[in-house]
Amino acid sequence: MTIKNKLLIAAGLAGSVALGHQAASANDTQQHTIKSGETLSAIANMYNTSVDEIAKANNISNVDQIYTGENLIIGQANTSSASTDSTSVQTTNAANADGSYTVQSGDNLWTLASRFNTTVSNLASWNNIQNVDQLTVGQVLKTSADDQSTQTAATTTDTQSQTDTQSEAQATSASTTAQVTDTAATTQDTSAATVVSTSATVSNQSTTADSTDEQSALQAIIMLESGGNVNATNGIYYGIGQLSPSLRARYGGNTADYQDQLQAMKSYIADRYGSAVAALAHHRQYNWY
Repeated sequence: MTIKNKLLIAAGLAGSVALGHQAASANDTQQHTIKSGETLSAIANMYNTSVDEIAKANNISNVDQIYTGENLIIGQANTSSASTDSTSVQTTNAANADGSYTVQSGDNLWTLASRFNTTVSNLASWNNIQNVDQLTVGQVLKTSADDQSTQTAATTTDTQSQTDTQSEAQATSASTTAQVTDTAATTQDTSAATVVSTSATVSNQSTTADSTDEQSALQAIIMLESGGNVNATNGIYYGIGQLSPSLRARYGGNTADYQDQLQAMKSYIADRYGSAVAALAHHRQYNWY
């Protein structure tokens, strides 16, 4: 038995728990804090165990997705602790049976989108969120699209509108020559207005697509750099954007506040690359941005 395990057992018998964790009932129970760049396979090799054992002990459903700063249980924990941890993980990570999720402290749309296998723009659309950078603890979010009833109602309305338009056109065709002439002029005016409206719609859709691309690119950079952890560190680099001290001195982001770090990251990207899409392209080529 190692000196470390002897000390842990002695501390458990004395009734104290080191660093706020419960004492383990088995000698080989340990905790490991995930560092940037680590994988479950590497951690399993480090502790001479298997990926399946670590995943089972920590209720990890996707062994290819772990987050920097999270604590892993290595070994067999006691029954009460495992039950408590399992309940906590299920409550925090899983959506409710009705497809909803209650926002917890530290949550943001970027990490929630990754957790529920969707995009930031989808979550914002489903929940009528105007500012994707702002969530409220206790807020209940839809994690999937609504049923088709709304779309069916909209389709029915459109069909009725088309029927009414066709009826009006038929009535117009039976009018006098003068009415036909007036209708032709009106149709030309309507067509011109429709072209302008269509152009405006296409422009708005293009703007929305650009915004979605920027959000997705920014989310991708955050997940690559820190997994969304505001306390992530890698040497001198810190936060969700892993900015250096000199960049934090210039753009901010020195606090553990997610919004503070996000704004600093956006300002840096805007100055250096012009857009998050360009920054992500650079990251994928050189593994940094």
